[in-house]
Amino acid sequence: MPKPIVLLTVHRRYKQLEEALNNIFKLKDEFDEFPDIVVVWASPVLGHIWFFNKLILEGKITHLICRDALPEDGAATTYVESINIRKGLDFIKEKYR
Repeated sequence: MPKPIVLLTVHRRYKQLEEALNNIFKLKDEFDEFPDIVVVWASPVLGHIWFFNKLILEGKITHLICRDALPEDGAATTYVESINIRKGLDFIKEKYR
């Protein structure tokens, strides 16, 4: 059976990301094998890299992928979220062949 993978995306909602990660870890006994967690950080703010470094050091994130800012960031989320998901899925496809 292939390794399970959880893909999360975030754009400025760091508290909600942390809550989602905590919920995944609360359910760790539900997995036969704990999943790798891939996070796509949309339009990164370098002043917040410490937050992601902390999550990586705590083992809460396996891979962090940054997506450069787009002019559409901050407007309707459907288009940019689809880009985030595609970026994450492309990474997973390449990394976990």
